Amino acid sequence: MLLAALDADAGLTVLRTAAQGSAHIDDLVPAERAGLVRAPAAGCGLTFCHPLIATAVVDLASPRERRAAHEALAAALADDPERRAWHLAEAAAAPDESVARALDEAALTAWRRGTGSAAELPASVGALFSDRRRIAASAAVTALMRAGELSPHPVDRSRRLVEAAFLATMTGQLDQVNRLLADAGQTPDTQTGLVFAATAHLLTHDGGDVDTAYRLLAQALDHACEAEKGDWDRLGILYTLLLVSLYTLRPEPWKLLDTAMARFPPEAVTPFRLCYDAYVDPTRKSDAIREGLADAFAELTIDAAPWQIVPLGFAAVAMDALSDHRRLLLRMIDRERDGGAIGMVVPALLLLCQDSYVHGLWDEAERLAEEGLDLASAYGYQFWERQLRAVLASGAALRGDADLARTRSEETTTWAAPRGMDVTEGYARSARNLAAIGQGDYEEALVQAARIGPPGAPTPGVPGRWMVLDFVEAAVRTGRLEDARAHVRAAQEAGIPRIGPRTELITAGAAAVAADDAEAAALFEAALALPDSGRWPWDFARIQFAYGQWLRRTHDMAGARTQLGAALETFDRIGAEMMAQRAAAELRATGVSVARPDVAPEQLTAQERQIAELAATGLSNKQIGERLFLSHRTVGSHLYRVYPKLGITSRAALRGALEAMAAAHQDEETP
Repeated sequence: MLLAALDADAGLTVLRTAAQGSAHIDDLVPAERAGLVRAPAAGCGLTFCHPLIATAVVDLASPRERRAAHEALAAALADDPERRAWHLAEAAAAPDESVARALDEAALTAWRRGTGSAAELPASVGALFSDRRRIAASAAVTALMRAGELSPHPVDRSRRLVEAAFLATMTGQLDQVNRLLADAGQTPDTQTGLVFAATAHLLTHDGGDVDTAYRLLAQALDHACEAEKGDWDRLGILYTLLLVSLYTLRPEPWKLLDTAMARFPPEAVTPFRLCYDAYVDPTRKSDAIREGLADAFAELTIDAAPWQIVPLGFAAVAMDALSDHRRLLLRMIDRERDGGAIGMVVPALLLLCQDSYVHGLWDEAERLAEEGLDLASAYGYQFWERQLRAVLASGAALRGDADLARTRSEETTTWAAPRGMDVTEGYARSARNLAAIGQGDYEEALVQAARIGPPGAPTPGVPGRWMVLDFVEAAVRTGRLEDARAHVRAAQEAGIPRIGPRTELITAGAAAVAADDAEAAALFEAALALPDSGRWPWDFARIQFAYGQWLRRTHDMAGARTQLGAALETFDRIGAEMMAQRAAAELRATGVSVARPDVAPEQLTAQERQIAELAATGLSNKQIGERLFLSHRTVGSHLYRVYPKLGITSRAALRGALEAMAAAHQDEETP
């Protein structure tokens, strides 16, 4: 019974071998009658009727008996090196380099394979942890910690504890990192590069200190071991450096990553190279990146390690190509979420969330984000928590909840700006831009878009590559037509349409919005006819909406109804409530009766009401601005917000809408 209690997965064959033939199934009859165990089925091991019975069996055995049982199990598991290593470690009463080396290899195997289930740990090792959920996550870390304890030489002990510290940054054990690094101490052969990498990873995740992390990684690269000495330095430095690079706009981290990758054979760093190209040089190499991603994902084994998958996921999101490979990330998440590489699960959830949003699967996106937030909060990954909140800010804006979007955006900006996380700040400003677009506040939309990519200089970076239409539409609606056209030309010259089908659709839509009336129709039709453009429902419907507005303005009511009706259907389907309201208002203006769900009308602010009342008297924006000490553009922005609130689309309808609102208000107050 002691043998079975020490290894719950041991079958009868293993137990008999470990018992050296002295055990027989009939010996279990008294224990079975006493309700302690259940008779094993064919090929299975012994089952205790309650887990505490196994614990009691172990506790009642003397230390010498337990060590002897572990030795016997290790001998019986010669064909299972990982389980054998654990039993040898538990049998060891003094430092033993051969056992430490076996644990070393077990940890490396578990990390490379991306597994480490609780079943792989004997109960006695599992007893070191109160939270069983963390046992699987800490399998490799625990192996290295025990290997360090069993190392007779200080150099080997230090190396193993440093490796444990690095892995702890990825397995949800951030609270262990500083202690492990302190215990590792300093020897002439300490893996200084990995010490720096582990510290940089901790600083990034725990507080978002990417500046200090970058400086440490620069030192780490100077101290890194040669590639042939092992995976640890390569993984530690490259992955952490990639993380820092992804969320800053400074070129230095990317240059350092390029330098680091050059030290290794190209095939050894394929995921990192593809990610580098997708963010740094997406316009010249887009076809090669897409082909490389397809090949790299196809070559992943069923048990591929998370560090191989996540960089590919970041590259795929940047190229709008993740939807073809979602199942591989989902498979990794399913395998790791209950105690695996939590530090990789959270960014994978973030990537899937972003992909779901752009494909109009907003409920799914929010479910993924909430799961990611739960894990990030539980395990202390503040960095990923902030990235997820930035994406959720955009989600609120897409749904038309402008107040929630602004609140989330401001929280993210307040955190990201002083830390130099320009990309995170860009996502937060993108949320404010989307909220302003939904409300028809194009002045504010332009301000936010311009802070991400300046006028006439659209960036192929992230998130700027997806914001060409945002800037152009806001510029056109606020009377800056030449700025809009210059922005389109610059985007085309920069090669942004070449990045992928979504950026091609967005840039084509922007060109149509900025075109003169003689060219607009053809450009709108060309944009909407692009292959696979319907895969991006939000972007596609926005272009249909803009086309419908243009058709109505040019008095093609039949065409306007077709485009606006299609846009309304999509906005309703994906949950874009504010844009659905605007599309419905435009559609009514073409003479179509639109039945909408009962939605309480938004109230006008005091200033909006004042501007609307003055506009209803026939005053121009300039005249209103002079009276209220506002610019004419600010007046125009307020009116853009007023129209959808009143369910109208033009100045001419203001008087009637205001009168109807006043009458409704009076009816509500009448008893």
